[in-house]
Amino acid sequence: MSLLKYYGVEQAMKLVVLVPAICLLGCLPALAEPSCEVLNDLYQNKYIEDFSINRGAFDFGREARFDCGGFDRNFIMARAIHDLETLKPVKGDDPDYYSDVSQVMNLPNNMMSYVDALVHWPDAEARTMHEGPASAIFYTDRMIRSRERFRPTYSLVHEARHTLKHKEFNGQPIPDEPGHVLCTRGKHQGKRACDARLSKEDELVWGSGNSHEFLFLIFVRDHPNASKQIRREAREQLSYLATHMFNALDPGILHYYGVELER
Repeated sequence: MSLLKYYGVEQAMKLVVLVPAICLLGCLPALAEPSCEVLNDLYQNKYIEDFSINRGAFDFGREARFDCGGFDRNFIMARAIHDLETLKPVKGDDPDYYSDVSQVMNLPNNMMSYVDALVHWPDAEARTMHEGPASAIFYTDRMIRSRERFRPTYSLVHEARHTLKHKEFNGQPIPDEPGHVLCTRGKHQGKRACDARLSKEDELVWGSGNSHEFLFLIFVRDHPNASKQIRREAREQLSYLATHMFNALDPGILHYYGVELER
């Protein structure tokens, strides 16, 4: 199933989405870190355009190169996007997260940006801001310096969902994402940070950022070519989401997804 359908825009946009080639288990190359030279070339010549990255905010000129292995904001962003590109569909109905998130980010007035910190949300790692039809995802220094290798990647899927506010394609309105609701349970109780209900895919696809992050992490956790570290981080974040980021859990839903609550 196309992720554009997950985002609720496939029908409204009337896009022709290519069905990904079916790949038998294990036929994809193992997810591996690219060389620094290759990652620089991909970022400079492909990723920046595909994900509407603001060069000025990321302080990255057209001839610039970044160092790999540290906390360079462009390196972290490039590696996150490379994860999306490398974790390709395994089954015929799997989303192609690279293609679909890229298409969302390339809707008119969408942008990927960076700021050291957000004044009104000093603890935020990432946040999507809106002004009329314009939406910008801001990654902060807290995200860039995250101890979790995979956090910038799944956060991109989460935040891309939030950009779908007041959007049109070819004059046709795209359904708004519902946004988070006040948490009634978990460590964020009282904050507008939760999705309403953890349910099966056909309902979860209409949820907000937590719902789409959850679906992506299920895909990654079960992906035959994800590294052990990435699978471990996916499992841990799935438990965190189920424990703290949904106000209600459908009966049997934890068993359905194979997810345990945090202890």
